[in-house]
Amino acid sequence: MKGTRQAREKSTTSASVPFTWQQFYLSEKFWGIFFTVILLGIAIFSAITVRLSPVTMEITDEWAANSIQQQGINYFRGQVKQEFPLLGDEQINARAAELWSKYSTNAETATLLKQQEAQLSASLKDNYQYTAKDVNGNEYQQTYVFEMDPYYFLHKAKNYASHGSVCDVGSAVLPDGSCLGTKRLAPVGTTERLDLHVLLESWLIKIGKMRGVTDPNTAVFLLPIIVMAIAAIPTFFIGRRFGGNTAGFVAAMTLVLHPVVLNRTVAGWADTDAYALLFPLLIMWFAIEAVEAKRWWSRVTLATLAGIATGVYSFAWAGWWFMLFLGTACLVGFLAYRIIELARRGEIRKKSSLLTLLPAATVLGVFLVATGIAVSVIASPSAFFGAFLQPFALASGLQSATNIGAIGWPNILTTVAELNIPSIAGIIGNLSGGFTFIAILAAFGLFALLINPRTLSWQGALVSIAALVYYSFLLTSGLGLSRFVFLGLFALPLLLVILYHLIMNRELDLHASVLVLGWLIATLFASTQGIRFVLLGVAPFAIGFGIAIGWITIALSTQLSKPWPRASLLIHGAICAIAIIIVFNPVGAYSPLQTAQTVSRQQAPGMNDAWWETNRFLREDTPADTIVTSWWDFGHWFRNVGERAVTFDGGSQNPEPGHWVGRILLTNDEDEAIGILRMLNCGQNGAFDVAVKQGNLEVVQAKQLIDSIIVVDRADAKKILAKTSLSAEDQASILEKTHCKPGNQVFITSADMVGKAGVWGHFGGWDFQRSMAWVWSKQLPQAEAIAKLEATGLSSIEATNLYYEVRKLKREDEANTWISAWPSYLTGLARCTPTTTNTTTLVTCPFNANVAQSNEGTYVLESVGFRPDRPGDVAAQIGLVRGGQKVGSTVVRLPRVVVADSEKGSIKSTETNATEIGVGILVHVTKGPDNKTAVYEALIADPRQLDSMFTKLFYLNGEFTQHFTAASRSTEIGGGVITVWTVDWPEN
Repeated sequence: MKGTRQAREKSTTSASVPFTWQQFYLSEKFWGIFFTVILLGIAIFSAITVRLSPVTMEITDEWAANSIQQQGINYFRGQVKQEFPLLGDEQINARAAELWSKYSTNAETATLLKQQEAQLSASLKDNYQYTAKDVNGNEYQQTYVFEMDPYYFLHKAKNYASHGSVCDVGSAVLPDGSCLGTKRLAPVGTTERLDLHVLLESWLIKIGKMRGVTDPNTAVFLLPIIVMAIAAIPTFFIGRRFGGNTAGFVAAMTLVLHPVVLNRTVAGWADTDAYALLFPLLIMWFAIEAVEAKRWWSRVTLATLAGIATGVYSFAWAGWWFMLFLGTACLVGFLAYRIIELARRGEIRKKSSLLTLLPAATVLGVFLVATGIAVSVIASPSAFFGAFLQPFALASGLQSATNIGAIGWPNILTTVAELNIPSIAGIIGNLSGGFTFIAILAAFGLFALLINPRTLSWQGALVSIAALVYYSFLLTSGLGLSRFVFLGLFALPLLLVILYHLIMNRELDLHASVLVLGWLIATLFASTQGIRFVLLGVAPFAIGFGIAIGWITIALSTQLSKPWPRASLLIHGAICAIAIIIVFNPVGAYSPLQTAQTVSRQQAPGMNDAWWETNRFLREDTPADTIVTSWWDFGHWFRNVGERAVTFDGGSQNPEPGHWVGRILLTNDEDEAIGILRMLNCGQNGAFDVAVKQGNLEVVQAKQLIDSIIVVDRADAKKILAKTSLSAEDQASILEKTHCKPGNQVFITSADMVGKAGVWGHFGGWDFQRSMAWVWSKQLPQAEAIAKLEATGLSSIEATNLYYEVRKLKREDEANTWISAWPSYLTGLARCTPTTTNTTTLVTCPFNANVAQSNEGTYVLESVGFRPDRPGDVAAQIGLVRGGQKVGSTVVRLPRVVVADSEKGSIKSTETNATEIGVGILVHVTKGPDNKTAVYEALIADPRQLDSMFTKLFYLNGEFTQHFTAASRSTEIGGGVITVWTVDWPEN
């Protein structure tokens, strides 16, 4: 197991042999260069072509075919069911599929179906594209840019391309060179800065205009493809360094075809995710080559390039510090290992031995200096030095119940899906793309860095096989372990090999290997902090996989070539070709190539025609100074496409706007909703900040004060403020931030907000007393914490009980739910059936909603019955389902019933003392077409959502509100309605 150089190249002796082209063409060097060019070219070509599907949205052909097929099968299912009512579902489905097959294969029918598919496909495609024009007025179909965040960068890029500033024309320039953009967190605004992504997009926009492309979306649409094509290059050469061309090719192809990477780097996904792959690869490539360099000037040059790449990375992605810390830690770790190794041999005092530390020390020193200079120039010196403290705060605050920067306020990051804590199984599954053998080989590839396949002994072969078996077991049976135990076991074989060499005084040439080893282990740990960070681990994972394949091919070809040394090139080439075919299986149904094509084809933008029309309405049919308020997801769209200021968006939702807008949606008091909107329109959360920072009020008291004044008019608010201890100046400042003369305002509701009701309901229902009780119970002695709770208005008994209640909580997620629940909708509005017997009418509403889960099974609310004259006596039929079969049922009452009667213009709530189930019912009563018969619709939801403002606006179409008027409605293909509401302000 004695280590040698990791380049895996055979040692040769030079001789004075005349050069001939024939010898060159037959040499290993020629074929190495030849296959380097060919294989790298294939990887780059694959990176480009596999990402192009969204350009044409070809997936709509498949969607159309599947939709028409499903409609046909459903039609025949109905016929079969009617003709044979006693047949089971499986028999009905089989017979329907058979009938559809016969029908659809008929020549005349097939032609008709193809026409229908083409029409439906064109309609679906049109939903995700718009008509753009070039400089000559020629029209073409352009797919919408993907998701939300890319529109944030695109807005800044368009500004920078047009007038050299990321902010809108006329924005204030700040002393540090940034500018104050007023369209986010309006009307307060946010500080905006130039970054690499915006700079690149602005260049593409300018280049596009020079080439006749006037549409900015078109100009930036292919940017992620360009970045990923470049990323294939360092991936290839890192893999090649440790396992030859085969390793480089497999590593590069694995990276560019990886599902996790594809999901965020297809054409149109013009976000910053690709930089989190490209720059770590460039940094590691330069660092590895610097460590392996033989000449001093090469070493310094490459280390400098690594430092410059890190500096540019700081201009591209907020998590740049990870690579600075990682590179430094790996190089320091290697130097420490070498010092221990020399001490172990008793050579620590020898000058010649100490000189062996100089190459790595030079790389480390030059890397730090170059990075420090680059980051200081691009950002600031403090950014460079602060980077070394970032890893210790990696998980700090991400899963905390309360916001770290704004004590007492909710932490919205807990609901960001990308920051959810994944399981080890989830991490490995994502990294391997679902192919377990890839995970096993990737882990083995890292272990194989420590063993040279060209000089492999039988002992080394046994150790390698043992490591492969070990990782096979760990990555199949050990995925249920805790993250720290798993990471420890993952690194264990590597540590054992290193310790073995130290104890036995054997040389182990780690050098550049330590960078790759540390890279994967560090990114595995980062992945345990949030699913978002799994992306960081894909590159070293792909390289590890490539190294494993390269190692195996070299080991096999070396052994097989011994009897036939003259055929070594042929043998090695054949084995490499076989390995590549097995890995990528280009003609197989489940090959990585096929998987990548499927993933790419399935990608579709979140933007569609309905949202595009909504934004067109904002841009063209609302005053230029209008502020748009909705849940945060689509704020970037409103600002970029709609060209209007927003209350908050995906980059400014945490924490105050999230609570206030969530409260607007959750409250059933329109005066409170309007009061909050007015306050946000006047000055965001500025009134609260004045009360706390200048008025020295505690968080709870300040929040209670703001809550009390926003629901009354200016005169009454002024009276309330006069009774506080706030100075006259602070009172006036608060009043101006809550009761100014607000400007134009629209409020937007959409179908997607139904599924997010638990989230905005959670933040809207945030209990600040409980929140601060949780904070104080962790920070203060018992007596002091209880005293602070009493100061919030609680009695001594109430404060004491609350303190002991919160002390029972152990985890942040428990506290989060205790502070505020997650009230959501279980159903949409369903049509009810009234039955009249004599003079009594019974209304029955069918549902099929899961309302609870226990060890006994799933409780399903099947139906609800009530008499219109006695709505409080609602009877709900609850079924118990276990193993897919109903095993019991019961009838219970509901704790809250809300009846919204359109004819009477009233909405009434009935509270009951029922405790069997935690959901309520909203009944909407309207008149039928004859204007006589009552029509009943109902939905099931958390009792707090039944008559919320969102329910009134979205489900009841704005009925029972006074200050909201529908100005625009757009309907998505699935039926979801997007409504723009103009806000009519009450007298101040």
